Amino acid sequence: MIGRSAPPHLADKRHYIYRSIADAISRRPSGGREQGVDYDQQAVVQADFNLQKLVGWDGALFHLGVTDRAGRNVGSDYVGSKIEPLNDYGAGENFKLSNMSLEQNLFDNASIF
Repeated sequence: MIGRSAPPHLADKRHYIYRSIADAISRRPSGGREQGVDYDQQAVVQADFNLQKLVGWDGALFHLGVTDRAGRNVGSDYVGSKIEPLNDYGAGENFKLSNMSLEQNLFDNASIF
């Protein structure tokens, strides 16, 4: 992850926003069907909300995350393979909901469900 942050009016309520970006360039210099270069990237945004502070639900947290992928598959573009050396390429799965969950802390945070 690149960072965890929240504007001051959210941080004091224990709401957090996470973000990360990963990218890669892959080159096929010899062999395969042909030579070439491909690029891929993945961006993730995750937000955690303290439902106790928002709506008075004791010990509850709501997590929401989205993922955006872009790029090409060097394995199928230049090598002629179904095995992908760049695992974040975005063909066909560019933007999606990657996490949505509810966390409930019980018994003074002794148990998390």
